[in-house]
Amino acid sequence: MSQNTVQLERPMQVATAVYLLYAGLLIGVISLIGSFNLPRDEQIQNISGTFILQTIVLSSAISAFFYYMILRGKNWARILFLVLLVFGVIMDMLGPKHPLHIVSYTIQTIIGVGAAILLFLPSSSQWFRQVKNTCMKQA
Repeated sequence: MSQNTVQLERPMQVATAVYLLYAGLLIGVISLIGSFNLPRDEQIQNISGTFILQTIVLSSAISAFFYYMILRGKNWARILFLVLLVFGVIMDMLGPKHPLHIVSYTIQTIIGVGAAILLFLPSSSQWFRQVKNTCMKQA
């Protein structure tokens, strides 16, 4: 192995953070699918189940894409994740409060905060910088 390859080896913290994020995504999807039979808020009562399912699939695919980009060392994806995490936590506090959702949101928030901490540790930040610098040198 060359010295560059050794330096660019992904830290365990980054891999762990992304695996946690995928687990949180799975928990969220299961929670949302499980909530189809729950009474809906008046504002969303008339929205079709098909539309809700399409929204779940699309948002899950976008999230999975961002997590994959984080795993590949894309710093923009890491920063965007942090911004969306903060926005999501604020929006969750304002939304409907069904017990199933509260449990799911709490678990997902704990996972998200834990992943954010891992992604912004000094060793992780150094790796993201190294990946960026290596890509810039190759271009």
